[in-house]
Amino acid sequence: MKKTLLFSIACLFAINIFAQEENELIRCGNVLHQEALQAKFPDFTENVNSRFSEAAAVAAQPEHKSSGVVYTIPVVVHVVHKNSSENISDAQIQSQLDVLNLDFRGMNSDINQVPGMFANLAADAEIEFCLATVDPNGNQTTGITRTATNVSSFSISSDNIKQDALGGKSPWNPSNYLNIWTGEITGGILGYATPPGTPASSDGVVVGYTYFGTNGSAIFPYNKGRTCTHEVGHYFGLRHIWGDGNCGIDDGINDTPLQESNSGGCPVFGSPSTTSCGSQDMFMNFMDYTDDRCMFMFTNDQVGLMRYAVENFRNALLQNAEVACDPTGGEGCHDLTEGPIVMGFENGDDFGGWSVLNNNGDDKQWNVSQGVEPEWGPRTGNECMAYTWSYTAAADDWFFTPCFSVQTGRDYELRFWYATGNDPGFTFPENLRVVASASPTPDDILGTAEFEDIVQPYNPNLPNNNYQDVTLSLPDYGNTDIYIGFHCYSDADQYAMLIDDIEMVDITTVSTENAIAPEAFQAYPNPVSELLTMDFNFDKTIENLHINLVDLTGKTIHTETRENYGIGNLQLDVSNYPSGVYFLNVYADEQMTTQKVVVSK
Repeated sequence: MKKTLLFSIACLFAINIFAQEENELIRCGNVLHQEALQAKFPDFTENVNSRFSEAAAVAAQPEHKSSGVVYTIPVVVHVVHKNSSENISDAQIQSQLDVLNLDFRGMNSDINQVPGMFANLAADAEIEFCLATVDPNGNQTTGITRTATNVSSFSISSDNIKQDALGGKSPWNPSNYLNIWTGEITGGILGYATPPGTPASSDGVVVGYTYFGTNGSAIFPYNKGRTCTHEVGHYFGLRHIWGDGNCGIDDGINDTPLQESNSGGCPVFGSPSTTSCGSQDMFMNFMDYTDDRCMFMFTNDQVGLMRYAVENFRNALLQNAEVACDPTGGEGCHDLTEGPIVMGFENGDDFGGWSVLNNNGDDKQWNVSQGVEPEWGPRTGNECMAYTWSYTAAADDWFFTPCFSVQTGRDYELRFWYATGNDPGFTFPENLRVVASASPTPDDILGTAEFEDIVQPYNPNLPNNNYQDVTLSLPDYGNTDIYIGFHCYSDADQYAMLIDDIEMVDITTVSTENAIAPEAFQAYPNPVSELLTMDFNFDKTIENLHINLVDLTGKTIHTETRENYGIGNLQLDVSNYPSGVYFLNVYADEQMTTQKVVVSK
């Protein structure tokens, strides 16, 4: 609908929301919020309108439509809460990210409900969203912040939810992250957002905690995540489909019909109430005001405007996404040829890249724990990974290893130990699922191993504390990156599921022709406490002899080289290294071998 564009906040955002009576909800608070911004920033109107008019003028041009290039937007969700209900779960937050990704890719399951007369206009924006894995300081993050507050309800006019000093949470750099706040908003407002051209301190999206995502605290009829979809549309520059006016004012988009006013509830297509300005209203558009279950689509030209806004006004988001959306936190995936992934869950272990997912949002999840002797505890050392029972809720809890790279033709093993809690006189079977996944979530599972009705009671008086060892061989997944996930899905009112001493190992056998013959190299004593002797007895002179000692994290802690070496012995002082397992990699021209070395003090 493109008829008359009026570039003033008073007209474009004239208050045309539901007539608000006591306790009535306001679907979108942009009108009120932008009036407050105009009062605070005198050039706000000019900045917003100049960007909108620029984007609207080119929105219909083919180069700004879906093009096969998918833009990824790094997101941080700021949970500002005064009570436990407002402190929404990770699972509820992830459900909202899932909705955004489906809606902005035109992959939402209800898009098939778009009426035939508009079906050819429904478009894939090719915009996706990720919870940031790297924060503005370069540290790893979940992309979620949690701020306890004494503020009962946040004002749309003061924007205090966005300010540390006023009981809210100040934004991460809004040029690099889409900041989304969730909390209690004053006045029955479901959400509001800022368009391109907004001052940085106010830029972002705010959604009430009972209208966010699809589970947890989300309430009908706003429990399908569409409040956030609507507000993110505003964040990318879209305006309400009726232009916040009447038939003489529009939204600046060519392929949306003129519309007299907003729609509410869940209208019936073709009914007299859904026609205005001489045509059928597109009430199922995400930028109208219908219930969540009755909005399904963006149009081609809406997509063109949003993509133009991303490319020209919010392009720093795309640059930052290369780091902020890297699931490894910028570190890259582990190369198992340089050493295995090993985790004993001990104090001082490197937990970088490990993650926990409380998928059902209750108050129980996997934790590193010393246990409660003599009923449960670690296999070795002082700590293990433990999921302990909920009286009322079945478990749905995950933890994931860091990612590692796998290659076709190589062989990999996952090794770990498990046990269950031991309450004498009682039996508590536990359920465990171990998966290979393309992401640290349950959404991209490649393979699964089930361990049902486990009864392996912890006993500190038995070998290995009565833990059971497991070795799983990974199938060939091609050349890709993998995470291993451990999923406890035990019934309610069980006891404890325990995991310890995880290893992810490349066990590929070096071909005989490329392996150093056993008689050509020996290392002893093993275990060793001080000097490791390496005897070499090659049948020819080795032009380049290269020796690495690698710890269990894959870090090379010693290296040395020799040229034109054939027969002799070298000594390696390991007295300063902590007790543990290491790998000695020896490269002799085109041949190599690896030997496990145990340092024991």
